[in-house]
Amino acid sequence: MCDTAKRFYMEQFAEHDNNQSDIEVEANVVDHELVTELLNAKLVSFHIKFLDLKKSISSLKNKNSTGLDGVSNKIIKLLPPSHLTFITSSFNYMAQHVCFPQHWLTAKIILLSKTKSSIVDINDTRPISLLPCFSKLYE
Repeated sequence: MCDTAKRFYMEQFAEHDNNQSDIEVEANVVDHELVTELLNAKLVSFHIKFLDLKKSISSLKNKNSTGLDGVSNKIIKLLPPSHLTFITSSFNYMAQHVCFPQHWLTAKIILLSKTKSSIVDINDTRPISLLPCFSKLYE
């Protein structure tokens, strides 16, 4: 099923011919200008406070679903304050150095059936992607 799903979605999201409409060309120009402006802009430093992180963690939904790292919101909510101090320091380091762990961008894909049939056709599924909980917390 995994290979079938992989082929199916690779086909669905394959690059298409570059026949862009005028509005798409204009949107790409504006997008490029914005990216250039952002890259040349002075970085604004911000500091994540321990209590803000604690508040964000307490507002997480009590879900057991995990990304590829195997860490759920429920597990994060059970962490002791000493761990939260380390996480706060790590988040501040990443913010200060404008870095983000690449593996936080890798999602676990799960196919949900649209039907109640025991034999599921790939066309009767919808994918959901599960990112690591720490990446969502950091964002």
